[in-house]
Order: sequence, then C-alpha cells, then structure tokens
Amino acid sequence: DLCSGADIIITSYGIIQRDIKQLEELRFNVIVFDETQMVKNLQAVTSNAVRKLKSAFVLGLTGTPVENHLGEYYAIMDLCLPGLLGTREEFSRKLGKDGASGTARLIGRTRPFVLRRTKQLIASELPPKIEIDIHLELIPKQQVLYQRTVEEVRGQIKEAYQSHVPAQARIIALTAILRLRQICLAPSLASAGAGENSPKLEFLAEQLQELRDEGHSALVFSQFTGYLDIIEKSLTTHGLKCLRLDGATPVPQRRKLVQAFQNSDEPTIFLISLKAGGKGLNLTRATYVYHMDPWWNPAVENQASDRAHRIGQTEQVTITRLIMRHTIEEKMMALKAQKLQLYKAILEDGAGGGGAGLSREDFEFLLGS
Repeated sequence: DLCSGADIIITSYGIIQRDIKQLEELRFNVIVFDETQMVKNLQAVTSNAVRKLKSAFVLGLTGTPVENHLGEYYAIMDLCLPGLLGTREEFSRKLGKDGASGTARLIGRTRPFVLRRTKQLIASELPPKIEIDIHLELIPKQQVLYQRTVEEVRGQIKEAYQSHVPAQARIIALTAILRLRQICLAPSLASAGAGENSPKLEFLAEQLQELRDEGHSALVFSQFTGYLDIIEKSLTTHGLKCLRLDGATPVPQRRKLVQAFQNSDEPTIFLISLKAGGKGLNLTRATYVYHMDPWWNPAVENQASDRAHRIGQTEQVTITRLIMRHTIEEKMMALKAQKLQLYKAILEDGAGGGGAGLSREDFEFLLGS
C-alpha cells in the first residue's frame, strides 16, 4: 500500500502526477502545497493532478502569488478554496467587464483567507538591505546594433498582431524583443561575431575585484546561461574564480556548490541563473548581489536576492541592478513598477489595477523612444 501506516506523506509535484491514481483514492485531513505557484497553470498536467487530491483543509504557501497576471492568483486560490472566485471563465469575464472595480471586489473576496508574513515581521533582527540601480551607457557599436534591431523588432511585432490572435502574437513579440535584451548584455548573444565586450561586464569585473580585496563574497544573477558563460570567461580573464549553478546542474551537485560557497575561507563569486537559483538556496555567505538583467516581475528578483538576505545573515546586504540607459531595460523597469502595484494590491491593499500581462500597447511602450 502506498501510504500504509503513515501519518504524514511528504512528496513532490512530480510524484503526485505519477501516482495520482492511488493518491486520489485517499482522503487527507490536511494538504499543504509548498511553492504553490508551481501549479498556477491550469492547463498543465501537474496542476490537473493536484486538483484531484481530496482533503478537509488545504494550505498553500508561496512567495510569488502573482508573476504575470491575475489568472495565476485565481489558480492558487481555486486550488485552496474551489469555487470561491467562480469558474475561470466567470473570473476572466468579471475582470474584463468591470475593470479595476471588479478586480478590487474579487481580490477583496479572498482577503479573509490570505495570511501574509513579511521578513520584517518574522525576522526583525535581519540587517539592512540596500538596493541600487546603476545606469550605464551603450558603447557605440552596441548602440548601432541596438537601434537597427529596434526597427526590425518593431516590424515583426506589427506583423504578428496583424496576422495572429493576441496570445500567439504576444509569444512572437516576446521572442523578438529578447534580442534587444541580449544586446544590452553582450551583442554576441543576439548576433554571432558581434563581440562580447559591454559596459556591464567591465563594471561587474571592477566591482568584484574590489569586493574580493575587501573580503566580500557575491552572487551574480542572469536569466541567460549564455551570458553566464561570457561572465565566467571575463572574470577568469581578470583573475577571479567563481562557482556556477544553472538549470543543467544536477541536484547533488547543487548541494555541494552551496556548501562550498557557504564554507569558503576566502571571498567567493557565485554565478546563478535566475530560474534555477531564484529560490530554495541559503547563501548568506554573500553580502553583495548583482542582477545583470531585469526580469518582468520584481517578486522573482526579490526571491533571488533573498538567497543572501535571509535568516542567518548578520551583515548588511547590497543589491545592485545594472540597467542600460535609453533601452528596453529602462522600459522594463517601468512596467515592473506596475506589476509591483498589482502584487501589493493583492497582498496589502485589497484592490488591484487590472491584469499585468503584456499587451500590444506595452510592447509599443517598450520599443518607444
């Protein structure tokens, strides 16, 4: 028997999907879903599996109840309290019909069932966290490539919205503007042979050399593993050794890397991909965190920064974001502010301001002068 004699079952979302035929026959007293955002996609196989589990009480734990749009919040709430917000179609229809007032009403309905605990509440002894945005200028060759690509991307996005339904057009648009984001990091990421030199690499190398001499360890995050390759090569050229963790790193190796970083006797640099290392790691050896490229949602970046600024940290943590001036990165920061407002509305204010998914107007804003 799968659960013979067991009082508590600890499992993963992957195992639930595999063994759902047996698990759905059981009646649990309590189910606790950790990292509930993992089952936010209602169409995913894993999401369908966990919704077949039966219990008297469900508790969902997450640090990012909304990453892109309110539909994700609906999925989490519907998992814990089925029917509270109606069907997915009813929820979407009310949002579209009533706008901000409908959002406020729907979010207000969930208020009695949401318990928020910030680090300030549960860990008041944590040291300060300083956040800095550093704005850098594109070098001439980088700027020429960037401006040429803007025109190409603008045409691709226009054609996408003329020839496809909005959902497909959005995917095409996101793929197109990816090239602009890559040029901001290193032109070679978007155009083979364009060169790897960029102001971000130079700035990072100078900073990390100073920190090493002062005895500080640092975390460096990027969403692009190809860019981590370039950073690693650059730091090696400057005589800086580093550890690295990304999606290709096996779980046992992850543990060894974390232990090596935490127990290092000398200042260490840890290169981490945002998706692979944004949660579940304790890296309090670091007192400096660098975000090389902005992400759409501030909550995801904050989770990554919190690898260093968490219980066990005794020193001030400095978080630096590198932003290229007059580029899509500055526009992304503006859109992120809107997402932050939505996030706060859900967890703090009880009112929201519409969906946070990117629209055609958002793409036009991102490509504007």
